[in-house]
Amino acid sequence: MKKFTLLLISLAAVVSLTACMGTNDVKNAGEDVKNNVEQGMEATKDKAKDVVQNEKKMLDGMKNDAMDAVENVKYFTSNAATNVDRTSFITEEMAKQIAVKKAGVNANDVHFTKAEFEKEDSNYVYEIDFTAGKKEYEAEVSASDGSILSWDVDELN
Repeated sequence: MKKFTLLLISLAAVVSLTACMGTNDVKNAGEDVKNNVEQGMEATKDKAKDVVQNEKKMLDGMKNDAMDAVENVKYFTSNAATNVDRTSFITEEMAKQIAVKKAGVNANDVHFTKAEFEKEDSNYVYEIDFTAGKKEYEAEVSASDGSILSWDVDELN
């Protein structure tokens, strides 16, 4: 708006000067006004580009923040069992020992294939899978008291 006002004032000045000046003076004054207007338009374009770039950066940042928030929600909901205070539960190592003892095998012969802390229904459990000799064992051990909730043994081929 300021630039438009300046343009009108400049044009008014040119018209006023026309009455007092010769043709060459008016022509030069007109060129000056034209150059000033063009410079003002260029400056306005540059400023508009800067504003658009800054807005884009801000929107990109907001988009990234939103994506991070979604990932955090996904992480915390999918890993709910791992984000609990485990101080009142047995350790994973204890759950492994309980499962190996139930199998009645030598701990040196055991190869663990899975040991996960999970929430099932309203109970926290350790899912322990391992092999020993020619057998595969699957145990579900209660994280709260160490009891074996499920047990499966399969022969390996």
